[in-house]
Parts: sequence; structure tokens; C-alpha cells
Amino acid sequence: MFNKNPLTTKATVAVLSVAIVAVFSFVLFFRSQAPPIVTPTWKFKVKAHKSRDNAYNAEDEFSVSRLEVSKKQLYFLDTAYLYAIDKISGKKRWLKKINSTAVEKLTLSKNIYLTVFFDPHVDASVDYTHMSIEPKTGKEKWRLINKNRAADELLIGENLVFSNDDKTIYAYDKQNKRLIWSVKSSQDIYEMILDKNEIFYTSHHQLVVLSASTGKKKWQVNANPSVGRGIGVYVADDYVYMTEPPKNSAHTIFYSLDRRSGKKIWQYKMVGYIGSSPKIMANAVYFDSGYGGEEPDSIAETFYVLNKTTGKDIWQIKSISLDENDDGAPIEKIIKGNTMFYVADNVKNDDGISTGIKTVDLATGKQKWEFEIEVNEGELTYVSSLYYAQDKIVFKTETVGEDNIKIYCLDAKTGRQLWNYTDSSISLINVLKNHVFITTSSSKPNALILLAIDMDNGRTKWKLPIKASGPEMISSLKVSGNKVIFVTESAVENDPEPSTIYSVKL
Repeated sequence: MFNKNPLTTKATVAVLSVAIVAVFSFVLFFRSQAPPIVTPTWKFKVKAHKSRDNAYNAEDEFSVSRLEVSKKQLYFLDTAYLYAIDKISGKKRWLKKINSTAVEKLTLSKNIYLTVFFDPHVDASVDYTHMSIEPKTGKEKWRLINKNRAADELLIGENLVFSNDDKTIYAYDKQNKRLIWSVKSSQDIYEMILDKNEIFYTSHHQLVVLSASTGKKKWQVNANPSVGRGIGVYVADDYVYMTEPPKNSAHTIFYSLDRRSGKKIWQYKMVGYIGSSPKIMANAVYFDSGYGGEEPDSIAETFYVLNKTTGKDIWQIKSISLDENDDGAPIEKIIKGNTMFYVADNVKNDDGISTGIKTVDLATGKQKWEFEIEVNEGELTYVSSLYYAQDKIVFKTETVGEDNIKIYCLDAKTGRQLWNYTDSSISLINVLKNHVFITTSSSKPNALILLAIDMDNGRTKWKLPIKASGPEMISSLKVSGNKVIFVTESAVENDPEPSTIYSVKL
């Protein structure tokens, strides 16, 4: 009835042992391939509260804004409070009541410098207020109250801070708010820039340069721009660039000025208005134009590279417009060193419209490499969310009418594809510390998953499921040390659901 042959019994046991080992190995392999699910090191849910009686924007009263991270603490605001949270434990260190209508700016520079806005619909006596706050305790050191809506800027120097109203610039001691100097302008002040101990400010017809230490005028340039389009100023190294839109013209005159004297070096006529701050690389200055004007070419954003010394064209590219009434797609680009990486499907070229990424040498305009996306005939694919990190290029593609969205990672030097990631509904959030952070939807209702992908190999390092009472989105994702810190908030407009701040080990 039983097989008593010891050899047969041993063989059966051996076969079973091999099978068990194989199954166990498969389970281990499967588990090793599946990304681990992580839990937050801490979560901080913003407390629901009334920000102001009859608040002008009460629908935003739980929304977190201006998240900033220091070595030991993180700071953020809603419209009622400024919070300080311990970065390690997630516990609240202090809370300061602000009760603003909106937050304009939060800057960490030894102290916390905060600019908030009180809407006159709520409080007719106060508009912009600048505050200096002690980071450890939340104690207010001083505040500057300005009843002029145009004065929305606080410039922070080494020892002084600078503010302005309609026609006056003020310099205050950074520690105690003592007035050091003030300078009156003959015209309304439009813009102020602090650079290398100099204040550059513009009015409708003037560019004026002051010593930041004394307020003494160094030089002034007069202009005659069109009504409603004041002059602009940009500072790059030893050069000052000024833009002037002439009267009754769709063009802008771009001037290069000597920084020490204000003397004109050259001028260049461009279509539209300047869309980015000029940058200098070797003997070239590069910038792009915005939209505007009535001439046909004005609908195309243009990237210019000019000779820094003469102002002559070296090369340029233009964005495309698929509709004569459209402003054209912006040129999405990243400049790193002497190379520009840009989205090719937004740019005109000799071969028509291609989809992918191109790179050019900034000095010559010559193409270095091109990465084309394979697109089936009749399909419309968009490339967006362009990032550069760790000598790699990361971007997203989405084809109209299809569910699949792809994240690509390329070698920045050669354009070789390193990996891609495909899913039906993903959003590219950020690229930091050799990680690509994306979100994807979960099969469970109102659930979101945050994924951390290793840039080197495209493998998912971990995933974090996020549960919520309604649709959520992630914002303000930052990496500090070995922690990923981010905010979740409702994706539904005017939803009073409070935001939550998460900390996850990288």
C-alpha cells in the first residue's frame, strides 16, 4: 500500500524541497520588485479657523502658502496665522496671528521677513504691511505699515531693508527699523531692484540708480515710453539693461547701459516685450520676448542671443502659433552652463514641427542633440514639465485622447534615454536630490499616491498612499536633509477642507 523504497521517498522529498524553495524565492523576488509602502514620519493638519470676519477671500482661509524650510524648523502661512513647525517631530513650536487678506511674500534671512496684504474691502486703513519676526519665538521685532497699494516690495540687504510708497524710497536699519535715509522721486515709483549695494528704480520716464548705503544718486537715464507700458530694468554682472516700449509701436527698444555711468553701449529693436531677465554667458546676452503688439510677428515668443559688446544678433528661435489669433506656445526651456534644452514641439525649425527635446550651444546656436518622441499619424502629443538635475533631463508627454502619460529621463550630455515611466493618470510634481516625485491616482475613491523614483534607474523607491475626504493635490514639495516635505490641499475650488503637511523619509 505504501512505497517503502527509501530512494523513491528521498527523491519525492527532494522534489518537494525544490518546489518550496522555488515558491519562496518567487515570493521574495515579487516582494523585492514591489516598491515599499512608507508611512509619514509626521503629519500636521492645519487647524480650521475663521481667518477674518467677513474675509474678502474666506474660501482660502485653510490654504497653506509660502512654505519655507530652515535647518531646524519649517514655516508656512494661511491667511490667519504664521506657523513654525519642528522639522524633526512635526510639533508646533509657535503660532503668530496675522489675519491678512493675502500673503505676498515670506523670506528667511536670519529673521523672518513677511509681507502681507490687507484688502481695503476689509480694512480701508491699511494695505501692505512688512514684518520682521524672530524665528525661534515668533516674536514680532517690527512692522512697516504702508497705506499705498503699489508698495508691495521689501528688499533685504546685509544691514538695511528698503521699502517704498508712491514717490519715496526708505532705507531702515534691519534690526530696529530706524530710518537711515529716504529719497523722493519726481514721478511714481514702478519697480525697485537691490543689487551689489545699489538700488535701481524705475518710474514711467526714468531709470535712477542710488547708493544703497547712503541714498545718494549715482546716475539717471530718461526715457519716453508708450502710455501704459513703463520702462523695465534688469541687472546682470557689470551691465544694466533697460527696456523702453516706444509710443504707438508694437516693438520694444532693448538698451545695454554701462553700470558705472549709465552711458548707452548699444540698443536693439525687438517685437513685443521682454519676457525674462537677461542673462550673460561668455560674450553673449540672452533673453526671450513675451507676447503683445499688433504686427503679425508679435504673436511669436522669441529667444534672442545677442553679442554682449555690440548688441548684434548671434542667433534666435521663435515659438509656433497654431492659430493666427493665438499668442503662440511659450518656449519651455532650461539653460545649464553653455547649453539650452528646450521643447521642440513649441518651436519653428527648418523641418517643421517635431515633438521632443532639442539642445543647442548658447554661443553658436548649433544643435548638440535631439530626442524625438514617436507619435502616430494624426496624434497630438504635448511635451511639458521640463527639469534638469544630476546631469539628466526629465519631462512629461501626454497624447490627446489617450490615457497613457509618460515620464522620460535622458542623459543630458548625449540625449540617450535612460528610462521612462508610463501610467494612465500621473502628474510630475518635482525633481530633487536625484529623485523624481510623481503622483498617481489610486483605485480607492479620493486617494492619491506619491511615488519617489530613483533618477539613476527609474525604479520606484517608495510609495505613499494619501487618504482624503475629497479630491486632493500636492503642492510645495521640498527636500530638506533626508526628509521630503510637502502640502496636500483640496483640488476642489472653494473647498474648506484644511491642508495637511507631510514629512517622509527620503
